[in-house]
Amino acid sequence: MATTATVRPAPALGAKHPIVRALGYLLALLLTLVLLLGGWGYWRVRMCLPQLDGTVRVAGLGAPVDVLRDAHGVPHVRARSLEDLLCAQGYVTAQDRLFQMDLSRRLAEGELAEIVGEGALRLDIEARTLGIPQVLERAAAAADEPSRKLMDAYVRGVNAYISTHTASLPVEFAILHYQPRPWRTVDSIAVGLNMFKSLSTTWQEDLVRERILAKVGSDLYADLFPDHSPLDRPVAVPLPQPTDVEAVERVSRRPFGEEGLGARGATQTAEPQAIRQFSISQALVAILGSNNWVVNV
Repeated sequence: MATTATVRPAPALGAKHPIVRALGYLLALLLTLVLLLGGWGYWRVRMCLPQLDGTVRVAGLGAPVDVLRDAHGVPHVRARSLEDLLCAQGYVTAQDRLFQMDLSRRLAEGELAEIVGEGALRLDIEARTLGIPQVLERAAAAADEPSRKLMDAYVRGVNAYISTHTASLPVEFAILHYQPRPWRTVDSIAVGLNMFKSLSTTWQEDLVRERILAKVGSDLYADLFPDHSPLDRPVAVPLPQPTDVEAVERVSRRPFGEEGLGARGATQTAEPQAIRQFSISQALVAILGSNNWVVNV
């Protein structure tokens, strides 16, 4: 009995289903896009980094200024005048922290929601309710002429950087789609006032306590919020009045362990004449803060 065999050509080597090919093309496209976006992002971030070498011409300087950065990137500024020093400092600070500076001044002046949206409205309302913008204007107007010149020098430095780097500002400005406005003296004060407000963490509780005191009276308030206890053992006695030099001498001579103040050895050997060499009002002022400074003169 005769048979018939049908021979069909084998599929081409490496041929794939159309869906598999489409997925391969899509994956390749996505990978290309990721590489392109990653390269652009790297370039965009790199272009706004501060210039560490070479020479920069900055408008407003009266003489050349040297900016040396150590191994940690910390700038050390050397200038022939204080105004040039502050102008260079403004330029260098803007190089390193322009977006942070702009964010800080907006937070203090109640203009944060303009760039980040309604989520910051509460902070803006708080700043304007406290009258911080008006405080800044009064502080700038009250500055004496030497201080104003130094603050103006710093402003010139910041604005010199902004005006010459409009195309290479920090990437945050590009993401939020806005340009920083020129820096002002009140903006410099705003940054300091904003830091002071951030470190003053109890002012809201103080307002609440004032309201409670007004409602319940001083006697009941003292029971609700006692500020002393019979178990208190103060390590120092109240300081004498600034004009009571003899009292200062007596306190300075008290040995450690009594209800006096001072270190173990220094208080026992303090001489009255040494105390008189200082202004009493200056010697009795205690300045508290979170930072320590060491000055070598």
